[in-house]
Amino acid sequence: APEGVVRDQPAKPQRGFTLDIARKNFTAGWIEDRVRELGDLKYNQLGLHFSDDQAFRIQSDTHPEIVAREHLTKAQVKKIVALAAQRHITVVPEIDSPGHLGAVLAAHPELQLRNAQGVATRGAIDISKKASANLLDDLLNEYAGLFPGAYWHLGGDEYQALTVRNPAASYPQLAAAATARYGPGASVSDLATGWLNDRAATVRAHGRTMRA
Repeated sequence: APEGVVRDQPAKPQRGFTLDIARKNFTAGWIEDRVRELGDLKYNQLGLHFSDDQAFRIQSDTHPEIVAREHLTKAQVKKIVALAAQRHITVVPEIDSPGHLGAVLAAHPELQLRNAQGVATRGAIDISKKASANLLDDLLNEYAGLFPGAYWHLGGDEYQALTVRNPAASYPQLAAAATARYGPGASVSDLATGWLNDRAATVRAHGRTMRA
């Protein structure tokens, strides 16, 4: 650089901090304090993981039955998002699916994934059911207006139907749905990929870039 010119820019264009408010409740004031700190540290993204097996922690108008007693109101979230924007920080929301949905499923046991023996699979939603997709799309569409940033995190990790030795044998309803939708030879993994692609289409309609 020419003498006397200061070149000061971050090494990484995206500098993020993820906060899991699903597993542990944090007050709006505490989160606002962290946003101020992140601004001072030149972070530019705050990941907000607000749905998991432990709790769903933002007010919902479409599905109030899933919301934990301790949660953020939409007004509190708007204030956090506005504060972040003042400090050039984008808030990236995450509703993880098709795994890590235990809190949602506690209110919707009819959508709980069960194996061939009828045993519930922790945190996993039954992606062979249309009602499962409808529920997630209700939530994704509802919160798109609350988080105006460019990114949306879909989760996608640890769907336990894919971790067993033989997913098709353990979950015949998923295997049947896969072949019905994608043809013979399609697998449970294909169905799970299709689920994420469908949820991505829902959020992409709001102009967001996906993460998973």
